[in-house]
Amino acid sequence: MPDGTSFRTVLFPAIFAVLVMGSVSAQPRFFYSDFNAAPEFHSQHRDGTNNDTLLDWNDLLITDPSNEVPWIQHVAVDAEAETIYLSEAYAGNNIGRIERINFDGTDRQTIFGPAAFLPAGIVVDSEHGHVYWISAELGIQRHVIGGTGATTIVQASYGARLGLAAYIRGGYLFWANGMDILRCNLDGSNIQTIVPNAGTNPWDVCVDTQGQRILWSDLSFSNQNKVFAANFDGTGTHIAYTFTYNVL
Repeated sequence: MPDGTSFRTVLFPAIFAVLVMGSVSAQPRFFYSDFNAAPEFHSQHRDGTNNDTLLDWNDLLITDPSNEVPWIQHVAVDAEAETIYLSEAYAGNNIGRIERINFDGTDRQTIFGPAAFLPAGIVVDSEHGHVYWISAELGIQRHVIGGTGATTIVQASYGARLGLAAYIRGGYLFWANGMDILRCNLDGSNIQTIVPNAGTNPWDVCVDTQGQRILWSDLSFSNQNKVFAANFDGTGTHIAYTFTYNVL
C-alpha cells in the first residue's frame, strides 16, 4: 500500500521494475529486468501472470559473450508512445548503451552507444520530447526523442552516478551521488545539494507527484536498509520505510 502497510511479492528477483496502467492490454503490466542467472527483460501482468521475455541474454550482448556480463540497469516508460527506454551496463568491458523498444518488444533501436560509460538511472520527459540518463563517466545527458546523440547537461564532477528522477511539472531533475541528494532544472542549470549526508549509501531516487515528495533508497547491505522521503526542496527529510533486505 502507499503507506507501506502491506507488501506482496509478484516478481522476484528483479533489479528494476515499472508498472504501466492500461497500454497494450486491459490488464496493467510490469516491465522489469531479471536479476536471476542470465540477465533478461520481461513483461507480466500485475498479478504475476502472463510473463513474456522481451529480451534475453543473447539479445543484450554487444561483443564477445566470454568477457562481458550485460545488465539492464534501469527502465523508463513513455506511456503515450508505448515505448520503453533501457540503460544497459556491461561492467566487464566498461561499455554502456541506451536502447528503446516497443511494449511488445518490437522495433528495438539503439539511441546512444555503445560507448565507454556505465549508465544507471534513466527517465523520459514525453511532454518536452527528451530522455535523460546518468552515469559516473559522462554525468547527466539529454537525448532528443527522434534525434541522434546526446548533450551533457550536468558534468560528472557533480557526482552524477546513481539514481535519477524527474518532476516534469516542477521542472526538476533529482539524483543521488552515493552521499547526497541533488537537484537541478531540466536544462541542467541551478544545481543544488538539497539533502546533504542523505544516508549511509543513497542509491536510487523516485518522485511521488501525488505526495509532492522525493524518495530514495539507502543501501547499507545490512538488515536495516531504509527508504527516505523529503519535500522537493529537501526539507522534511524522514525515514519512510525500513526493510530487512537490500532495497535498490
